[in-house]
Amino acid sequence: MKPDEKDYKSYSLRNLNEWIHDALDSDATTDEIYNTIVSAIKERNHYHSACLNAGEALLRKFHVVTPPHKYEGMEPAFQKFWEDKDITGES
Repeated sequence: MKPDEKDYKSYSLRNLNEWIHDALDSDATTDEIYNTIVSAIKERNHYHSACLNAGEALLRKFHVVTPPHKYEGMEPAFQKFWEDKDITGES
């Protein structure tokens, strides 16, 4: 890991720690904090899924067939992770 990557990681984790403390010290409920964290992860996953879908659509235009999210040698449990609509178990 490069020094600047380590600094960024430390910076991000320090901020996360501060934000958790701030949220717990606010009048937000634990459910609200939990739902906010899950929502942020879902938003990020949705964004990256959209990027992947756009890339695959472009590859198809070049007649390069790539099944979505399937890589040779991928373990079935990891494959299921990518195929599940919602990794939190919610619908």
